[in-house]
Amino acid sequence: DCDYWDAAQYGDYMTATNNVDRPIQWDGNTSNSFANIDTYISGTTTYILKAKFITEYQNYLILGNVELSNGNLYHEHIYYSNIGEGILSEGFRQDVNGDAGGARTLGDGDISGGFGKKEGSLYIFKRKSIAKLWYVGLKIPFEQIEYLKGIGCTAPGSIGKDWEDNLYYYGTDKRIREISSGSI
Repeated sequence: DCDYWDAAQYGDYMTATNNVDRPIQWDGNTSNSFANIDTYISGTTTYILKAKFITEYQNYLILGNVELSNGNLYHEHIYYSNIGEGILSEGFRQDVNGDAGGARTLGDGDISGGFGKKEGSLYIFKRKSIAKLWYVGLKIPFEQIEYLKGIGCTAPGSIGKDWEDNLYYYGTDKRIREISSGSI
């Protein structure tokens, strides 16, 4: 059963995931249906079977809290496409010509709150912490730090921004928080 959908715009496409089925994409044409995103990795028969969260960041399609088709669970990991190839065939393939990959996110707990963006950084909301990721443009395109320890987010629908680009979330301490200033 699906109790939560996460969605993101990726170029001209709508992408979505529900932690039950494979991640999907739609080109916006009303005569077309949603289709599975090609998430095969490393030129193998292994693919991302399902993901709890999805976002676009710096022209990469990023999936968080994933399960692979071989049964391996990566609740603390993100997988990202090659730049600009998130919905293309072999967009998640990791080889010498691309920069797709995966990484364990820093901090404690699984990715339970999803993603938020502020001032060029991607925040990854985990059960007991928050990781901050940013683009560096190298073969491994991102760097990260554990941004906040001890407080995370388990309410994915609570993450949002205001008109001044402040990023809010409902923390595990049962307080509404802003990512930079803390409890409000």
